[in-house]
Amino acid sequence: MSDDSDPTAPATDDLFQELVAREREIGAMPVGLDRFRAMNALIDEARMAVRMVDGRVNQMSQERNVVRDELTFVKRHRGRIQALRTLLAGSYRHPDLALANFDGFALNHEAAKLRVMMKDPERLGMLRGGAFLGLVKNEQRKQALDNYERQVKKALENLLGDHRAYLHSMARNWEGQMEELNAKIAHESDQKTALSAFVKELQEQARVDAKLLQRTDLTGLQPAEKRVLDWLCGAHEPAPDAAPVAEK
Repeated sequence: MSDDSDPTAPATDDLFQELVAREREIGAMPVGLDRFRAMNALIDEARMAVRMVDGRVNQMSQERNVVRDELTFVKRHRGRIQALRTLLAGSYRHPDLALANFDGFALNHEAAKLRVMMKDPERLGMLRGGAFLGLVKNEQRKQALDNYERQVKKALENLLGDHRAYLHSMARNWEGQMEELNAKIAHESDQKTALSAFVKELQEQARVDAKLLQRTDLTGLQPAEKRVLDWLCGAHEPAPDAAPVAEK
């Protein structure tokens, strides 16, 4: 059986079908020591399969937590951008262009440099209103500058540290990844449930086979196999691991 972290481990569906096929082969064997040992080996493999699938579910659950954190970050940052867009409309003639310029600056400059750049409101675009010779400002320009100083700069400051990471994160389809992981986890969890039930079915069949063993079969059992036999025939201790197959 492959290790939980082995990337070459078989798909759960294929693994389950392989175990079922093995069960059919064992079921065609005559009742006796060889069949008893083969069934024990199959039970052990089925248990290992349950553990492997459980490991896959745990790993995917951890991946889902990472994706969930990214989605939370993206949604929170997107809300801040929408608020910034509203504020930009109070200062710029073309707020969408101002926001696009901010994106470009964030991709090309570190946050410390951006803070210096954003001290100049004209960095992002054309301000509303006008100014004669750049000195005498009309009322609309004064309001645009006041809005920038009181609100836009603060909104920009809240975005500066994370905006580049957000823009890079937007290139990833986090929603699609979340849907895919949810579907995979649900499928693997169902397979784990089915495999666990399969183990119980195998144990019941092994219990029937154990009660049909002949006295001559019992004399050939190893100590570990005897413990398995005792458990199958009525002992109440936890189920032991399947006994190893004796060398011939």
